[in-house]
Amino acid sequence: MPEPTRVRVAISATPGVDDVEYRASEGGRPLTLTGIKPPDQVHTFSYRGGSNVHGIIQFTVDYKQTVDYSQYLLRMGRRPPQAWIDATHPVMLEIEQRLEATCGLTNLQSEVVEDWIGVKHK
Repeated sequence: MPEPTRVRVAISATPGVDDVEYRASEGGRPLTLTGIKPPDQVHTFSYRGGSNVHGIIQFTVDYKQTVDYSQYLLRMGRRPPQAWIDATHPVMLEIEQRLEATCGLTNLQSEVVEDWIGVKHK
């Protein structure tokens, strides 16, 4: 897990991003053969830019210290407007480049799997 302050700075420095909010929370407590494990630690960065850039990045750290990276564009209850999709996707890619360059993360762009569920992608 990269230092949250560095992640926030990398996201904030990305063209198209005007505001970043950070929140740390606890996730589920996995049940294993050896018992209930400590809860996942969830680090959420919400970012916005102008009227059309809206994204969320999450790093989830489990009891084994395995880190899962996710980046989303969601709108509760309905599909995001196409203008949001068109504006946010290039910002997402730029953020991944910046996280690789400034936070010591590797292979984000080569290993991230994009899911386009119910929306159009150019």
